[in-house]
Amino acid sequence: MVVLLEATVDDVSRIREIIHKSITTEYSDIYPKEKLNILRNPSEETVRELILKRRYSAHIVTHDNQTIGFSCVNLRFGILNALYICPTHMSKGHGGNVLTKCESLAKSNCEGLSVTAIP
Repeated sequence: MVVLLEATVDDVSRIREIIHKSITTEYSDIYPKEKLNILRNPSEETVRELILKRRYSAHIVTHDNQTIGFSCVNLRFGILNALYICPTHMSKGHGGNVLTKCESLAKSNCEGLSVTAIP
C-alpha cells in the first residue's frame, strides 16, 4: 500500500534524488540537455521551500516502508505541483494511487485538484 507522509527538511536530499532519477529516466529523450539539467536538478532551496511553505502539502511517498516518490499540492488553489515516482517503482499503479490521495487533500481545502502534465 502506498502511504503519503508529510515531508520534512530532513527529506530534501532523498526528494532531490527521486526527482533526478525520475526526470532522467522518463524525459531524457524529450527535452534538450540544458532544459533537462534544470528540471532534474532542483536546488535544495527550491525543495525546502515546497516543504516549508504553509500553502503547500508536500509528502514523501512510501511503499513497504521504502521512500519511492514525492508529491506536492498547492492547497490554496488545488494545483498538483509535483508528483515523482522512482523509476524502479513505476508502472505498478503507485502514481495513480498518489494522484487519488492528492485529490482528496485538495478537496478537503478547495473544490478539487488541477493537474498540468509536462511531457
